Amino acid sequence: MKLATLTFTLAILVIIVVAVYGIDKKTNPYRGLVTSIEVQSDEETVNLLQTELATWLAAINASESVGEKPDLNLFGLAATNAYYLGDLVQARELYEKYFEYHSINPVAWNNYGNILKKMEDYETAEAAYLKALELDPQFEEYYRDVIDLYQDVWPEEKNDRIFELLEANVEINGQSQWNMVSLAKWYIRNNDCERAVDYYKIALAISMNATESQDIIDNLKADIESTKTACTE
Repeated sequence: MKLATLTFTLAILVIIVVAVYGIDKKTNPYRGLVTSIEVQSDEETVNLLQTELATWLAAINASESVGEKPDLNLFGLAATNAYYLGDLVQARELYEKYFEYHSINPVAWNNYGNILKKMEDYETAEAAYLKALELDPQFEEYYRDVIDLYQDVWPEEKNDRIFELLEANVEINGQSQWNMVSLAKWYIRNNDCERAVDYYKIALAISMNATESQDIIDNLKADIESTKTACTE
């Protein structure tokens, strides 16, 4: 009898905990996420950002209150100010409001992804980055950002996907120094230092042809030598 009562009590407690969690999740959708970052600006800059933010928000609200479509540029300006003021939630929600009006802007999707990554909402960030890439596969920064996310969060699980994206970037946009170096590093991580050396050599040739700084060229030469050494060990 006592065991049955205890089991029943525990079941009730579980139901209560689940219900409370569900209610809290609805009232606080950002539970468990990073919602703010430290403000790096001085007081004068903070005051300017706050004034501008209030101006952009007032203009958006005024347009909507009279049934007019707001100037969509204001959402990006306001989100940027909110971000630099450390309010990730406000920056996120401004982009989400923007997407209600215009959902095919790859720059906005990528910026939105950056905010979500800061919030550690990684799966939603991934979707945002991939949306930007889908809308504009010819812009290398979008490849960089989603690959950086994979390397930071899911390096093993997304290993093959990283390679696919690097190869897709080459196919669509041609060879670049970043892409060649990234492929070299991918081959190092996958224990193929000979292929890594080949890609470093391509990156070096691209850098020399583009008259990159001597520091970059020297670093690439050092990478080639250190990778060659790894091949012989």
